[in-house]
Amino acid sequence: MRKNIFFIVIMLCLPAAAFGQAAGYTDSTGVAKEVFATIAKWGEAVRGRNTKTLNEIFEENVVITTYDGKTRGKLAELELLKPDPKIRTLSVKNEDIKVRVFGNAAIATGECRINYVSSEKLMNTAFRYTASFVKEDGRWQIVALHTSRPSQ
Repeated sequence: MRKNIFFIVIMLCLPAAAFGQAAGYTDSTGVAKEVFATIAKWGEAVRGRNTKTLNEIFEENVVITTYDGKTRGKLAELELLKPDPKIRTLSVKNEDIKVRVFGNAAIATGECRINYVSSEKLMNTAFRYTASFVKEDGRWQIVALHTSRPSQ
């Protein structure tokens, strides 16, 4: 039976060492909690540039559409996020996270702000995203990701 579950999270954030916990949501089935845990794992992997974990989170044929309309797959995303001595991510902060679950599929939307150091220069980036997840073999994976520039 398909059930629509809609959860709004005020803020999901990553302090320096952890992506954070979803605050103030109700989940009678536990399904949304699993999706939030995957989002937390994803954020921590981005912060730590952990390509092994990112490899597990992104489905093999994931399609990532960037804010400028370009697309890339899993290998290109992993290459972009691999460890680099010139780049150190300080924080990943997600806001305005919403998740809708449809059986073994889920859609998450939110805004992400990343602070990092690149070639010894402090940098910031922000984007809105829609991530499509599918649960296979007991784990949630991102099958499509679309990003856009935030309105502000």
